[in-house]
Amino acid sequence: MLARDTDAVVVVVSHHRKMEGNHGDAVAGSTQALATLDGLMEVYRKGALDKHERKLSFTGRDWGEIDSEVIRIDPRTMTFESNGTFAQAKEATKEAELQRDMASVLDAISAEESGASYEDIETKAGFKRDKIAKVLQSLGELVTQVEGTGKKGAPARFIKTP
Repeated sequence: MLARDTDAVVVVVSHHRKMEGNHGDAVAGSTQALATLDGLMEVYRKGALDKHERKLSFTGRDWGEIDSEVIRIDPRTMTFESNGTFAQAKEATKEAELQRDMASVLDAISAEESGASYEDIETKAGFKRDKIAKVLQSLGELVTQVEGTGKKGAPARFIKTP
């Protein structure tokens, strides 16, 4: 019905790798092997998405640049719905991760005058120093550095801003 409605030939391909290795999810071979097609739409899993979401990408002879999309699969009905672009999904995942990291660092910093050093935060939050520095920068005015520079002399200490 789709072929008749769109006056196009529609081919559905299921591809499963037969060999172990880091070959990726894409259709095997070059797109030259698909030269008879006007366009290729690929659906595959991506780590930034949840288990019911898939990345949908487009490659076409005359299509121009089309942003990859995220589609959500309803496991009960096996239907798909659009969830926006893949770039938006990646940004939302990145923002959610930053919010979790900020909460972890805030939990590791006491409101007491003595505050917490980088080492204290490393122990409590489980993050490396460079990640802590980025998260502290994102926290902005929520955290105050009360002493030290963290380079030479007294270690840097941080408290929650009252």
